[in-house]
Amino acid sequence: MRTPGNCCKSAYQGLEAVTRTIGRADNAELVHGLVTGTGGGIEGLRYGHAWVEINGIMVLDYSQARPMTVPRELYYRTGNIDPAKTVRYTLDVALQFLLDRKHYGPWEPWLHEQWIPGEVPEHIKESAGDR
Repeated sequence: MRTPGNCCKSAYQGLEAVTRTIGRADNAELVHGLVTGTGGGIEGLRYGHAWVEINGIMVLDYSQARPMTVPRELYYRTGNIDPAKTVRYTLDVALQFLLDRKHYGPWEPWLHEQWIPGEVPEHIKESAGDR
């Protein structure tokens, strides 16, 4: 399910899988937002990221080699995530954006402009792949 450097696609595919598993699309949402890097070459940098939230209390992050499940409160605190700087999508809405825009996101112009800031090293930008 993971696509290296492509959290939007990985999160969308994760949302599809979760929705099939729990059987209720209204309990799971795709989230696009701004996070602060916590390690490696991106520590301290703000950049765009995508993840899945279940019932507003658990986060599934598919951007790693193995999906990470974390309580939402801890995930937001660790990533210094401002809920006002996030956009949430149900599977139906995300699918419509995917079909209309022909990419996995981000779909909001204000978020797209901030997705990969200039401070991110080139090798990380290059690994971002096709959004």
